[in-house]
Amino acid sequence: MNLVLKVTDQAVKEHQIVVKVLGSGVSEASAGRVCPTCGLPATYINSLNKFYCFNCKKYVE
Repeated sequence: MNLVLKVTDQAVKEHQIVVKVLGSGVSEASAGRVCPTCGLPATYINSLNKFYCFNCKKYVE
């Protein structure tokens, strides 16, 4: 099953978009880690054991 979402810059800036995908190896950051660049919540990628910012398109240390 493919899921396609269109997210506008305005919606991201206003923090109105929250997507939670279960069972796909991607989960919401439970530790509350945020991207130091944009301040949005980072997403934990289970398979890589890393946090990622989809807004900035980079890994969060």
